[in-house]
Amino acid sequence: MGISYDADDRFLVYEIAENGSLENWLFPDSEASSDSLAFISWSQRIHTALDVANGLHYMHDHTQPSIVHWDVRARNILVDSNFKAKLANFSTARPVTNSSMPKLDVFAFGVFQLELLSGKGAMETKENGEVVMLYKDLREVLKVEEKSVERLQKWIDPKLENCYPLDGALSLAALATTCTQENAQARPSLAEVVLNLSVLAQCRFKGEEV
Repeated sequence: MGISYDADDRFLVYEIAENGSLENWLFPDSEASSDSLAFISWSQRIHTALDVANGLHYMHDHTQPSIVHWDVRARNILVDSNFKAKLANFSTARPVTNSSMPKLDVFAFGVFQLELLSGKGAMETKENGEVVMLYKDLREVLKVEEKSVERLQKWIDPKLENCYPLDGALSLAALATTCTQENAQARPSLAEVVLNLSVLAQCRFKGEEV
């Protein structure tokens, strides 16, 4: 809503985000999120992803100079009373100086999509102490094509209780996988991500109440 800027202090003024950080909704059992909050529906997850993608797209393609956020994660996404998502915490944001910088935001956004899809954090520690990266875990899930649908259904956030369109979940998983490719230049632009998510957002799941 506004900015205060002088030599010593810089303040960004936001509208009130009544529903707080998205981290509290995705991971209600985490240490940082002790209060159990309401369930996030499939539609809310897709529209949240689209809101964040639009914010990053604006920063990358419609500001002069272009800006990268460099810290895209659930903790830095705030949601208002209508569950409209807003990017926050610009302490690491900086002007783009080379073509690979925006691709780091794309990768982080891809991981965020996987958090929305799975209800898990970016890194998970298994019972044997092994640390698993979420984006690598999904690749294992989808590796055997003839078993990918069944395995993805088991991997998706159980709190959704099958109240989601399977084709939409597959599309979101595929988009997130593209965003988290090892080759940075092979990752899509935020404009492409917004287009894909806009299509998903328009597909109403008949089993879900909005």
